[in-house]
Order: sequence, then C-alpha cells, then structure tokens
Amino acid sequence: MLLEVFHREIRTAHSILGAQQFAELFERVIKLGTDRIAQIDALRREEKELWKEKDRLGIRPGDEAFAVIAAKSLNIGKEEEKLSKEFLEEQKKWRAEFLALSESPATKIERNIKAYVDAHPEEFFRD
Repeated sequence: MLLEVFHREIRTAHSILGAQQFAELFERVIKLGTDRIAQIDALRREEKELWKEKDRLGIRPGDEAFAVIAAKSLNIGKEEEKLSKEFLEEQKKWRAEFLALSESPATKIERNIKAYVDAHPEEFFRD
C-alpha cells in the first residue's frame, strides 16, 4: 500500500514537471523490481513449504524422500541466487541510467523544476 502511494506520488511529480525520461525510468524500475521481488518471494515460500511438508510427513535425514527434498531445495536456492544476481545487475543499470539522466544538461531534473517554478510562481512565492 505504502509503495503504491509512493509510486503514484513520484509518477505525478515527474508528470507535473514534464520529466518524461525520469518518469519512464521510474516506471520500468517499479515494474521490473516488483516482478523480480515477487519471483524471489515465491521461491522462498516454495522452499519453506517443501520443508514444512517434510516435517508433516515425518521424513528424516537418511530417508530417500529427504534426499529428494534436499535436491529440490538446492535447485530452488540456485534459482533464487540467479534471480538475485540478475536483480542486482538490473539495479546497477538503472542507477547508471538515472545518473546519466541526472548529469546530462539536456535532461537534468533541475531544468524541469526551474521551468515549473517559473510557470507557477504563485505556488512558491507570496507577496
């Protein structure tokens, strides 16, 4: 809920400022980040359920079923690690893109803020 409010506020701010490139980057970050986190969380729930099932069935180390569960858990862990690494790489790319937008004279957000303030002085300055 809080993330949705934050997302809406940031989107609105970029829209008001006319900072379309920042808005598009932010939208991609939110969508892909939310999707990636959901995937990782699903894997964690799957692994947790796997071990709960072991306990419910009374499976013990040394049982053939325990080896199967351990192998599934290992595969889930590998997939989670892979997704986490990919997510970290995505974050690095997003940060680089954000810095490029922030530092470029053509897309600096300060330019958009100044234009907005100049166009709406009544919102910022009182006589």
